Amino acid sequence: MAAIIIKIGGSAFSDKRTGKSFVNVVARNVAKELPKKEKVLIIQGAGHIGHSIAKKYNLSKLSNNQNGWALLRYNVEQVTNVISKAMIDKGYAPMALSASSFFKIESGQAIVKNLDILRDYLNMGFIPLMHSDAPIDSINGLSILSGDDMAVLLANRLGASKLIFGTDVDGIYDKDKRTISSILKKDLKKLSISDADTGGTIDVTGGMAGKLKQIRMAKKGVKVYIINLRKHGELKKAASGKKTGTCIS
Repeated sequence: MAAIIIKIGGSAFSDKRTGKSFVNVVARNVAKELPKKEKVLIIQGAGHIGHSIAKKYNLSKLSNNQNGWALLRYNVEQVTNVISKAMIDKGYAPMALSASSFFKIESGQAIVKNLDILRDYLNMGFIPLMHSDAPIDSINGLSILSGDDMAVLLANRLGASKLIFGTDVDGIYDKDKRTISSILKKDLKKLSISDADTGGTIDVTGGMAGKLKQIRMAKKGVKVYIINLRKHGELKKAASGKKTGTCIS
């Protein structure tokens, strides 16, 4: 199924250091720039609030932190609601879904399930919208599954034509802080992403290093973009295949 998968990164809608919200800016850009004639699926990250709650309650496994898990999901869903409303106001039909209904974790490996349901929603003209979540884990009870992991897994299983990662930066930078406009997937492993790139911020799912690791798992034929989703026009360019951000093929 040819579809476009958009990952709305937590770094796009919230400042990693201060927690300042850019939700309305990002929601507006997404709602204005979605392609109108293609199937689209959206994955949303957790953002500063999600990562800070995960760290505060040590949410790496179920343990006895049920209240913390509930608080985490509640806060992340507030962002989902803002994005959904912006899309609805522009005439789109987002369908907020629980990632826990479509993923499970077995022996540390994320598994996609119920894929036919997602295909049905797409074929009916809906835009499935899921946030990073905590699927059932066969070993730990629950475990956090990042939106980056979800996006790549679904791109591979659905045969997506494009996978767009919306962030707070203009793409992948070279050592001189210039945006690398294009790079081959096989060359990603040559890039050095140090801990300094995160600026000492909270990110329980790996930041840019984790993102690039997952992108390397994308199947041949899935064109990947890393763009600045806070900037007007960037999503529209990537969705239409125009030069923007970093294109990975």
